[in-house]
Amino acid sequence: MANLKDRLHKPSRWEIWESAVFQLMKEKGNSVTPKDVLEAARPRSHPLHTYFDWNDRTAGEKYRIWQARSLLGRVTVKIVDKNGHETKTRGFVNVTLKERGAAPRRVYAEIKRVYETKSLRHQELERSLRDLESWCTRYSIYAELDEIRDYLEREVALFRAKVLGKPLKAQPKKKTSKGRKEEPVLV
Repeated sequence: MANLKDRLHKPSRWEIWESAVFQLMKEKGNSVTPKDVLEAARPRSHPLHTYFDWNDRTAGEKYRIWQARSLLGRVTVKIVDKNGHETKTRGFVNVTLKERGAAPRRVYAEIKRVYETKSLRHQELERSLRDLESWCTRYSIYAELDEIRDYLEREVALFRAKVLGKPLKAQPKKKTSKGRKEEPVLV
């Protein structure tokens, strides 16, 4: 019998949408495309229907903003390193601009400006560290990657302390694949 807390818990909209996506995955053989999700959500009675903006005027504007974001994210510039090797990288990155007397706002800034401006550079370095941490979390179920993950987690913490001036937190020693007795259980 379900306990009282479980019976009184009203699922959030996100929990409802998440559950509907898993149900759709099950119905479609454990893989879906974005179009599958959209088509399933079209009927007003479907739990995913409320996730989408069905007003073509506002949805069209949101799509054009998404397209503009995509465009800004795809523009590249050439960078030449100290050895003369050329590589391409994003020309613009999304940062929080804090100007005196104005509220902070999210903008796309040229990579050169970000590189040369200490506060913006720190934002981008912090984002790169979060990306590494996200990678570590995303692939934590694969014991084969434990050694790489442990190394990255250690180096990220040291980099934050050394370069960004963040205090070094004591991290509990994690068991690597050598210490695992069984495979993780996916729930």
